[in-house]
Amino acid sequence: MGSIDSYDTFGNPLTETGEDGIQRTYTWGYSSSLLTSLIQNAGTYQHQTAYVHKPLVGVTQATDPNSRNSKYSYDRFNRIKLESDHDNQITARYRYHYQNEIEGFSNHVINKSGCPLPTQIISLSSYENPEFGQTTYNWNLGDGNNQSTTATSINHTYSQAGTFTITLNKENPEYSPLQLQTSIVIYRPIGSVVGSIDGPSSYDICTLNPPSQSTTLMATFRNTGKLLGDAFNVVWEYSFNGGSWNQMSTQTGPVSSSSVSAPPGFGDPTITGTWEVRCTGYNACGTPFSVYFTLTNYASNPICSQY
Repeated sequence: MGSIDSYDTFGNPLTETGEDGIQRTYTWGYSSSLLTSLIQNAGTYQHQTAYVHKPLVGVTQATDPNSRNSKYSYDRFNRIKLESDHDNQITARYRYHYQNEIEGFSNHVINKSGCPLPTQIISLSSYENPEFGQTTYNWNLGDGNNQSTTATSINHTYSQAGTFTITLNKENPEYSPLQLQTSIVIYRPIGSVVGSIDGPSSYDICTLNPPSQSTTLMATFRNTGKLLGDAFNVVWEYSFNGGSWNQMSTQTGPVSSSSVSAPPGFGDPTITGTWEVRCTGYNACGTPFSVYFTLTNYASNPICSQY
């Protein structure tokens, strides 16, 4: 019967004599919690086996007395996945399945980022880290273009505005194929803003009566020519006699036009002065585009302004 001859301060055996009379020496590492070396017949003809660990997971490498390494890898749940020899040839492979489990890919989401305008770069991705095999990503981008790659992300530029259906087929010889779909909206760009006024833009307070027709200010967001653009977060503001800007209204997009009534005080016979009105619309990338309007209450006869 063998015996333990000595222990360290943590209670780990340091030397042992087996039933076969062979003496074994143990070395402990990782704060004396894991075995890192086993020596048999210490001395000239000793045989040593060394171990490398991933703490709380398992052995990652074992070196035998002939200095040949065996390696061990683990999956994302810290379960043994592969064993390989000193020539990096796989000697054992482990796969785990649960009752009623549907085998396949884990990521069922297509991620999109970038500025959703024509000629701008859109990044598409669907990260996957399967335990085995090489995944191929086959993208149908909905505009007649296709890409096939082993990378988890691609870049694409749409040449025109519209709504496009993106289809991704993930294929891996180790798993059942997976198809994902999503849609992306590419918005119409803005090149300019055109302003128009429906109604009077000036008022003579000497008439003593408000204008007979109300005044409406309109901003139209255009791409080029008569082609309309898409504006987001439209903000209307006014300034009276060069003072600070005051917010009149806001509107969320996408919209191609926006309108407001004249600011308070315009058409009031007791007020003279000039209002500057500003409409700012932001494109899908957040770039602002503005147009300005000027409205005036004036006195055709200086005597009127004294009353």
